[in-house]
Amino acid sequence: MQTPSNYRCDAYEQMMTQLGEFLKSEFTEKDFPKDCSLLGKIDDVKERYTNSAFLAGGGMKMIYKVTDRMTDRAVAMAVMHTLKSPEIIEQFIREARITARLEHPNIMPVYDIGIDEIGEPFFTMKLINGDNLGQILKKIRKGSPGYARKYPLSALLDIFSKVCNAVAYAHSRKILHLDLKPDNIQVGDFGEVLVCDWGLSRYQHLDHSELSSSEKLNPALTSFGTVSGTPGFMSPEQISCERADLDSRSDIYALGAILYNILTLCSPMSKQKSIDNILEMTLKGKLPKPSVIAPKQGIPKPLEAVCLHAMAHRPENRYATAGELKEEIISFIQGFATSAENAGFLRLLQLIFLRYKALFILLTGALCTVVTIVTFFMFELKESERRALLSARKARESLQSYKLEQEKVRQERTKREKLAKRGKEILKNVLKQNSFSNNVKFNPSVWGLWQQQAYLDIAGLKFAKAVESLKRSDAPQAEKYLTIIEPLIQEKRTTVPKHIISELIKLLLKDNLNLIIKEMLSNLSKNMELEQKVKLAVYILYTLNQQLGDSTLKLEDKNGAYSINLSGRKIKEITGLSLLPLARVNLADTLVEDVSSLHALNLTELNLSNSPVASVELSMTNLKKLNLSQTSVTNLENLKAPNLEELLLLNSSISDFSFIKKFPKLKNLTISYSKLNLNKLKEIAIPSSLRVILK
Repeated sequence: MQTPSNYRCDAYEQMMTQLGEFLKSEFTEKDFPKDCSLLGKIDDVKERYTNSAFLAGGGMKMIYKVTDRMTDRAVAMAVMHTLKSPEIIEQFIREARITARLEHPNIMPVYDIGIDEIGEPFFTMKLINGDNLGQILKKIRKGSPGYARKYPLSALLDIFSKVCNAVAYAHSRKILHLDLKPDNIQVGDFGEVLVCDWGLSRYQHLDHSELSSSEKLNPALTSFGTVSGTPGFMSPEQISCERADLDSRSDIYALGAILYNILTLCSPMSKQKSIDNILEMTLKGKLPKPSVIAPKQGIPKPLEAVCLHAMAHRPENRYATAGELKEEIISFIQGFATSAENAGFLRLLQLIFLRYKALFILLTGALCTVVTIVTFFMFELKESERRALLSARKARESLQSYKLEQEKVRQERTKREKLAKRGKEILKNVLKQNSFSNNVKFNPSVWGLWQQQAYLDIAGLKFAKAVESLKRSDAPQAEKYLTIIEPLIQEKRTTVPKHIISELIKLLLKDNLNLIIKEMLSNLSKNMELEQKVKLAVYILYTLNQQLGDSTLKLEDKNGAYSINLSGRKIKEITGLSLLPLARVNLADTLVEDVSSLHALNLTELNLSNSPVASVELSMTNLKKLNLSQTSVTNLENLKAPNLEELLLLNSSISDFSFIKKFPKLKNLTISYSKLNLNKLKEIAIPSSLRVILK
């Protein structure tokens, strides 16, 4: 009795049989128009490979460039020499099949194996335009500038690491190459690297029962001479031992020889006069160091150690796998120590420095800057003490002189203490507004006492004193300030022109002295009428923001509370606003980044939405409404607004709502509706007086 599953299988087979008979009977060759289809063109191909052109010749085969009419592409075809024996023919076919089994990006792919019209075997491979590694190294050695630029040591090591990958893959398939050398490594014009010529390859410790009957070839068939391989690149055991005793470490030796060739631009044992001498020196393990053969090449010692380790005379002293050799090369490229060099503590320390050289330089520069600043102030302190002692010694000559000198010292000390106290506040403000990377470049003389005094005089509108202080200062920017202020003194002006104020603000902004600007504008506006303040503020805004163009700025008065709407304007610098008695400011959709100049204003409303502002370090007692939607502000730690009632944070970067407790009078909080915001709200206690609006 059939089960349901057996019944379904039988039904399926019957259906497929009927479908095949139907297709066979209904569709014949006449249904496919050969004369107008690719199918017809393929069917018309009688001779598949045409347009033969000789490329190269080797030990037992020749390579031709041919056109494959089936695939319509150029390929490389390998055919045998005229003299052939059954053993060589079998070795030729064996090479093709072994190569075909090795499917790897860095191993020459075999497309087809066949017998031509005269009964000769052939196989086709990928055709690559370019040079082999041997040709590249020879052209570099001959001084070809193009090849030297295209193939520096780093590029050659990249090629070598790809060869190691290919050999490691072959070894994983239990296949040995046994003829690795630069001439058998093809390098394409577009970075392709392919290991070729597997004519001497064989299986390593492979049980013949694992192969099909047609593939059970004798491993010894590839040894048809007394010595099979290339002298200089053959391992000692490949010369002296039976091929059945060879293992993957023979290929490791050949890889080391290729690395030797890359480092010295000549093959190992190249100084020997005959092949017999090369073989004898190889058997004895008398391999000269690469740095001895090519002392002018500047061969890195780690690479020399890796090369000699791979070419160790005894197989057990070499790298165990090609992958291990590749990892050594990668370690060198990435700036790490290789195991072959047995790096000591100092060498490891040197490599760490080279890997993090930029960071070390930055830290050293920062340390030197700090030491310079401390040394400068210590020198100033000692110089002050020296002058005081000198004055005291001279004062001993007479009591009156002594008292006068003591008074001078006291006055000087008092003045310095005042200057130091005020200068400290300025310095603190400047450092607060500048990143470390900017401050490390400051010349300590910029912060000399005379320069600080000049800044304070400018802030207090004492321009005559400022000129005297600037002339005593050795700061590089002192001359720029003198250029602006000195004509003002020479012309004996009683009022400061608007363009002078504007130029001073530009310089002070460049030096990041916002505190000085604030004090200067505050002193300027003390005796001004509102109309004069507005004109000066507008002039400063237009001067510092040339992109404003001819747009008109209006100051609106609502019951004595002034407001200004700058939304959508191409304005970035708002220093001039500190002159105005504003209650409401709208800076939405502007280019404003720094709002510190608003600190002195008694604002009730502030709109910064969709602006590049990243920080709101403000103290505003009367601020009731604040819009920070679509800004880069991430926290409100530095905002002091105890009377804030409404806060908008749509599409904001703020995700921590613990700031709510800072604003006890907050009534409305508008935020974007998202799962993250909902979860964050659940983590805090929301006062009953606060209404959270999700949009």
